[in-house]
Amino acid sequence: MISHEKLANKIKTGRAVPYNLFCLVAIVILLSNIFLYWAWSFMDYPTIWIFSAGIAVLLIGMVIFRYYSPFVAILLVVIVLNCLIFWLCYHMGRPSGGMLYYFPFLVGFLYLFLFKSNLVKTIVQAVLMLVLFLFSLVYTHVQTHDFILPEQFVDRIYVLNLSLSIGATIVLLVSLYYHFMAMHRRVLLDQQREHREFLRDIDLQREKEGYSLLLSIRDDISQRLATGRLYLQAQPEKQEMILKADELVKTAMDGLNDISVELSPAMLIDLGFKEGLETYAGLLSDKYHLPVDIELEQSSADIPEIDRLSLYRILQQCISIIAGTPGAGFLKVKLNCANKVTLLFHHGSALHDFSNRFRDARNRDLAKRLDYYGSVIREETGRVQMILDMLGS
Repeated sequence: MISHEKLANKIKTGRAVPYNLFCLVAIVILLSNIFLYWAWSFMDYPTIWIFSAGIAVLLIGMVIFRYYSPFVAILLVVIVLNCLIFWLCYHMGRPSGGMLYYFPFLVGFLYLFLFKSNLVKTIVQAVLMLVLFLFSLVYTHVQTHDFILPEQFVDRIYVLNLSLSIGATIVLLVSLYYHFMAMHRRVLLDQQREHREFLRDIDLQREKEGYSLLLSIRDDISQRLATGRLYLQAQPEKQEMILKADELVKTAMDGLNDISVELSPAMLIDLGFKEGLETYAGLLSDKYHLPVDIELEQSSADIPEIDRLSLYRILQQCISIIAGTPGAGFLKVKLNCANKVTLLFHHGSALHDFSNRFRDARNRDLAKRLDYYGSVIREETGRVQMILDMLGS
């Protein structure tokens, strides 16, 4: 089963992507303004250094989000961006600082409020932003005499940040849409794999319980047959009918053992997968009266125990369908287990509609297993290829 810790790590990593994207967009906005200030005829060194420090803190926040605490990282970003806005309001005056620099980060602020939030976290963020806003309102002025910004530079900053805010909004919304769609697909895939493993556990448990019951019935019947055979052999006169009855009892005991082995293929577990397949190939050859060869390719990976019985059930039923067609003549099966399981059937039949036969409603168990493993079947005369997504990789 998929561990809750592994799933939680996947979800946490997935949630870090939008946060990192927002931080990167904010860094791009700050870098663009730094280059603009650097290109001025008079350089605004304090703002350049403060913006550079803000970029460094945003990078630290990305690390904190991933490895320490998402909530602390979110509060850190809220503080950093509001402090940058406070500095600009203080340095350039409220119109230049506040109006020109609040809206580029508006989408980011909305996202931070919505991210994995609850009432307490929302109150903390709202109070923090309100305090920082009031701090900027009280300790700054509409106009500043320390740094007078020429009107043409105000226009440049306005156009730059307006363009960046529109671009950032589009990039964030599109990226978040595709990210959450991809994350939704991954969660559905994980749930599907977990569901498959759960069903495999049930299938394996059912096979084991059936095998135990079958062994009990077989042992009981075998004991009765063996006792009857002893009585026959104990007869002083070996008449022809007694000898014939003894031979029939012996044949019945051998047939009972063969049937019990075929009905519950425990040899795949007891003898190993490769040896078990070779043993069953011999049993199937005797049953269908044609040579059946099951070969596991050397490059094949091992199949988990939980999938072996289900794979054998598929093999058994496919062989039964192919062997039952006229002119089958022979049957050779090659099995390769890699990212997916590939079964290659070579046969002597002239028919080439086995895909429909395998999925026929009358073969309910086989059809359900093929659908469950998302089978892909390709066939031509004398050859059928089946690909199963059995390993769940």
